[in-house]
Amino acid sequence: MTGRTSSGADAPEDASRGPEFAPIADYGMLADCHTAALVSRAGSIDWLCLPHYDSPAVFARLLDPDAGHWSIRPAAGYTAERRYLPGTLVIETTFTTTDGVVRLTDALGVVEGQRGHDLGRDAPHEVLRSLEGLEGRVEMVMELAPRPEYGLVRPLCRATHDGGRTFGGPGQISLSAGVPVAVRDATMRAGFAIDASASVGFCLTWAPAESAPPTTCSPSRVRERVADTAQAWRSWEAEHDVYEGPHHDLVLLSSRVLKGLSYRPTGAIVAAPTTSLPERVGGERNWDYRYAWIRDASLTLQALYIGTCPDEASHFISYMTSAAGGHAGDESALQIMYGIRGEHDLSERELGHLRGWRDSRPVRVGNGAWNQIQLDVYGQLLDAIHLYRDRLGELHPEIQCFVADLAERRLAGGASRMPACGRCAGSPATTCRPRSCAGWHWTARSGWGHAWASTPASRHGRRRATPSAMRSSNTAGAPSARPSSSRSAPASWTPRRCRCRWSDSCRPRTGGCARRSRRSPAN
Repeated sequence: MTGRTSSGADAPEDASRGPEFAPIADYGMLADCHTAALVSRAGSIDWLCLPHYDSPAVFARLLDPDAGHWSIRPAAGYTAERRYLPGTLVIETTFTTTDGVVRLTDALGVVEGQRGHDLGRDAPHEVLRSLEGLEGRVEMVMELAPRPEYGLVRPLCRATHDGGRTFGGPGQISLSAGVPVAVRDATMRAGFAIDASASVGFCLTWAPAESAPPTTCSPSRVRERVADTAQAWRSWEAEHDVYEGPHHDLVLLSSRVLKGLSYRPTGAIVAAPTTSLPERVGGERNWDYRYAWIRDASLTLQALYIGTCPDEASHFISYMTSAAGGHAGDESALQIMYGIRGEHDLSERELGHLRGWRDSRPVRVGNGAWNQIQLDVYGQLLDAIHLYRDRLGELHPEIQCFVADLAERRLAGGASRMPACGRCAGSPATTCRPRSCAGWHWTARSGWGHAWASTPASRHGRRRATPSAMRSSNTAGAPSARPSSSRSAPASWTPRRCRCRWSDSCRPRTGGCARRSRRSPAN
């Protein structure tokens, strides 16, 4: 992101810069581990769901020019250069005009003083935007057009002594601004000039409709709050900077982005913060990815282990066990995805009032693939749990029972016809069988499936545990982190032969099948 520039044409009130739909690559991501915002190179927040990733969008100009945005930009033509502040998901955009230079710094705020592993806990649901004059005197335009429920609602907006607020829709928004704000056509606007060394702060805060009006950060403190949020991200990275290989900075950036896709209250990891961005322009394969896919999240955990530490894996495995109800047997097959709070029913519907990105219809919310059966997810999740156990030691008895069910379900499903991996029926299942048998291989080596199925906590003696209890197995008095010899498979138990199409060359190793398909379909 550093060093790239773009130009903006003159447009006194319309914040759209050039084409109706900006290229997807022009967006940077802000996150607070509850939701994420996408900011264009033109200083416009064009996507934001509040208060969570899967909530209805307040700003959805990403999918329709009239579906809401919040822009801060020069009134005249400019070039823009931007970057992530080092070690953070805070974006700094520098606008250069013929009259001067200004810098806009954007962040999704976290609790003040929050550091390290607490990052994202009890997020305040606020967007912080700090503007600083660097050279000369620059005329600026601020335009806030909230459109709740994916642009369906045009709320009543009212100017206040320090900004404005909204009425209408499932939530309410308060804006504090360091400049006077006027309201017209359900949009808050401000025009102002900023001199060198001057600064102006803006803070947007969300609250449920039934709550009292949200208290916003004072404009004079926005710059300080942005700096505190940046320090929170740096402290998290400092505790997770364990990677020493090539491309170190890029690996750390990827780790921060993956962390930004995690939902702190439950440990879920969303596949993407958006919905309905098409696989090709004008196409119909536009899906909602704001959910926790087992396959995607398992790969995310492996990536996070390379660049960070096992904390996120601990949260995710606890979330996954709870979401699945602690079991994955015949009576309750493992879904390929769950909602970020563990929801099972993710029924899909279309939003006909939205044009879609570059007219790629339909726009969908929910995902109709939630009730598909894909056996590879058992292997993917077993792989993730294997990694989790190697790093953190003994698993909670509830998770042990869950792993036993996963392994047994994999064995029981091995003889059945493998369903397609992708959304479209009939697509070749080039990854399902090898990934499914990969997880079974290491389960067979360690004997987890058999030994854990025989533990007192398993089967009819199950005791439900809370996610926090599931993460407590490494406290004082917990079993050793090293696998004990008692966990090995009994001599009387022989692993079944792998049933995958490459069974002649399979080996019981963590890496899975020795031969793999050269191409895998996208999900």
